Amino acid sequence: GKAHYRGVETGLDYTVKWFTASMNYTFTDQVNRTDKDLKFVDVPRHKVNIFLTAEPFRKLQLRADMNYNSKRYSSSDGSTSVPGFALFNVSAQHTFCHSLTARVGVNNLFDKLYYVKEGYPQPGRMFYASLRYNFVLH
Repeated sequence: GKAHYRGVETGLDYTVKWFTASMNYTFTDQVNRTDKDLKFVDVPRHKVNIFLTAEPFRKLQLRADMNYNSKRYSSSDGSTSVPGFALFNVSAQHTFCHSLTARVGVNNLFDKLYYVKEGYPQPGRMFYASLRYNFVLH
């Protein structure tokens, strides 16, 4: 068959002293030229990502982000789809020395029930903590 794909992706970053805001937007248009009734699956038409990062003190980074995906089809006949969703995540990271970094955070902060594919719910609110040590050989 024949298909037509087009889209646009744009981004914007703004930094002032210890604060950075970033946003990107993606628009994807897919048309089945052979059979207009057949839908493309698993690709949202709109996606938005927003990131806010603050470094109020040396070696401390605070981050918040939001990810939005619009509705997407789960079946090619268009009979099933999953609704759009927005997820919010927050984290804090501290670097103790050149090689040791600790991070804590929460993904899906508001415990949103969402699907990327119909029938497969994604994880709810998740807390995490991590330590990372980089070995540097000279």
